[in-house]
Amino acid sequence: MRPAPLVVLCLALLGCGEPGDAAYAGWTELRADSGAYRMLFLDPPWDLLETSGNESLLEIPSVASKVAPSELPAYALEVTVASGAAEPSIARERRRAISRAEEVIADIAPFETESGDRGFQLFTRDTDDRLRHHRYVFVDRPGGGAVSLHFDANPSLMDREVDVMIASVEVDPPRGDRP
Repeated sequence: MRPAPLVVLCLALLGCGEPGDAAYAGWTELRADSGAYRMLFLDPPWDLLETSGNESLLEIPSVASKVAPSELPAYALEVTVASGAAEPSIARERRRAISRAEEVIADIAPFETESGDRGFQLFTRDTDDRLRHHRYVFVDRPGGGAVSLHFDANPSLMDREVDVMIASVEVDPPRGDRP
């Protein structure tokens, strides 16, 4: 008895794609049009709103923002390229955050991405009624400047998914597939 064509097709498709246990299975790659960076994000829940040149905007909509577009999303991420190196850029962002009356939750700390790129990050939160949390990240570029990530969210940004997104950042990656 021959298997039905639909069964054969389904079995063949099961072998396609990334294995579920592969690193970053189910993650989507974001690559700057300029080639300055690439990173990974889960889609869903993240929506890529825009990418142009060195800038990318992503968000996870909140229930309120789905009903009233003027409301803030649950999570927002802006990725850009800064002209200065990571350490002075994060120090400058810390001063700006304090001038905006943001409270420092976790002070400037160094980190390294999976690809070996080094940077600094800072956690703050608004002190007004919005209770927004911020995570500022700067990763040095070998030729100068830094890739800047600004996460803005209603829940805390001391979150494993955000940690993994940051760890996946690669600055000035080679053209082609992720190793």
